[in-house]
Amino acid sequence: MTLASNWNYITRGMVWSSLAVADLDEDGKLEVVAGSFDKEVYCLNSTGGLKSDYTTRDPIQSSPAIGDLNRDGRKVIVGSRDFYVHCLNSSSRLKWTHMTGGPVLSSPAIADADQDRQLEAIVGSLDQNVYSLSKIGKLKWKYGTGGLVWSSPVVADVDGNGMREIVIGSADRTSTACLGQAV
Repeated sequence: MTLASNWNYITRGMVWSSLAVADLDEDGKLEVVAGSFDKEVYCLNSTGGLKSDYTTRDPIQSSPAIGDLNRDGRKVIVGSRDFYVHCLNSSSRLKWTHMTGGPVLSSPAIADADQDRQLEAIVGSLDQNVYSLSKIGKLKWKYGTGGLVWSSPVVADVDGNGMREIVIGSADRTSTACLGQAV
């Protein structure tokens, strides 16, 4: 098989993280979302043209996550080295931010981790904490790992008990934490 480039978009900084693809504005066409070391979150149309962008205060290494947190349209959630988790609407307009105590290199997971029928954004920070943020960016809880958290969370029923757990790595010498609801 021979591959050819369909399109390219040149950013002003390297793209470190994975991209996200979704129909953000529900027009039947997919958009491509990328964070860059130039501090920009880019939203590109299906032909590679710039649809919208948003500027953070520092480079982005976090992969964007896309989900409809509060049933009013898909949002882009992304962390930045500026210590913030940013939530953007389909036009790259800021909906909310949440400040952590360190750079956010972790890529967010969007899930109903606590099974309250509300989606949360779960993300790690280099401040050694894992954060659960509500649909409006309010802190639901945070968990101290004792080590830097740059890995990305996975939310699943790991132990088969019918409840979702959060699995995330940390630089605390125990490597991995499985967080579940306390009984």
